[in-house]
Amino acid sequence: RFTILPRNGARAAMSSSTHVKVVLALVSVQLSFAGWHVLGKWALDAGAHPLVFALVREGFASVSMLVLAASMERRTKLRKEDVATFVLLGLLIFLNVALFVVGLSKISAVNASVLQPSIPVFAMAVALVMRWERPSWSKIGGIFLASAGAACMSVVQARLEDQAKKNSGSGSNKEDPAGENIQVLVGNIMIIVQCWAIAT
Repeated sequence: RFTILPRNGARAAMSSSTHVKVVLALVSVQLSFAGWHVLGKWALDAGAHPLVFALVREGFASVSMLVLAASMERRTKLRKEDVATFVLLGLLIFLNVALFVVGLSKISAVNASVLQPSIPVFAMAVALVMRWERPSWSKIGGIFLASAGAACMSVVQARLEDQAKKNSGSGSNKEDPAGENIQVLVGNIMIIVQCWAIAT
């Protein structure tokens, strides 16, 4: 069960030391995600099958989470009323990992990472539809800044890749540039759907 704190008391209920720990934990999570993008792309380029790679990743993560849950919680059995939610969350996690890994095999690590700011956009949309959140200028502004940053990074990445192709002379030797563009488009769509899954 979750305890929802009042909006005006949430900050007061958190001590300064706890606030620092929370911020450090969030920064560590972001660094882990950034490293996962780069290392994942390296493994895929080295010949790893996307779905097998996802299976190994989730198998290790599942065992680690089970050990962590058993060490922190006395009760680890699933209640009957939580089965449907558990199955839905499992499906969304599967879509998150599988779509990301397969999409990452088709696009660059930078391209995949700059699409991740769409997660709060989807999360806010779901929260508004479910009436869990109320729109505010600060939330809208945060979503706008995240989207603007992602757009800027996408433009810069595209220009850098085009410049690298021109310098290497590979741009004129492409046998099927249209096919490559379709692969990139499919990869981007997969990452966007993955962002929706993790936000939901």
